[in-house]
This record gives sequence, structure tokens and C-alpha cells, in this order.
Amino acid sequence: MMDRKMKLGYTQTDFLGNWKLSDMFTEFANIATAHATSFGGWDPKYIDQYGWVIAKMRVKVHQPIHMDDEVTLRTWITQGSA
Repeated sequence: MMDRKMKLGYTQTDFLGNWKLSDMFTEFANIATAHATSFGGWDPKYIDQYGWVIAKMRVKVHQPIHMDDEVTLRTWITQGSA
């Protein structure tokens, strides 16, 4: 499992101060890549040869997320599905 805490700034939010979904999913991809790299599941030297896929994603948003909020992103590996 990997956790990443981050405080949202103005570049990550829209004109109402809400976390932009496009930025949220970019951060999900970034933490997934960092996690895969940490256990050897991905290496940048393979970029022209292989790829990997985020097969499933679950997003739980319990309340609106705004500029200056601190959020924790978490990723983990489970047994693959057939």
C-alpha cells in the first residue's frame, strides 16, 4: 500500500475552489505509477516496450474537496481478476 498526502493549491482547483476532476485523476495515475515503480512493477526503461493498466479504480469522496484542503491518496495491489 502507498499513501500520499497533499495540500491542494489554486492550480488544482476550479474557479469555485473545488478540486478539478481532471487533476484528481492525474494525481491517481501519478501515485499508481509511483507505487508500481516502488515494487518493480514498472521501470521507465520499459516505456517503449511495455505498459501497464490500472484495471480498477474506486473513488470515495465523503465531502467536497476545496483549495487548501489536505487530502490523502491511497493505492494498493490486490489479486488480479480473471
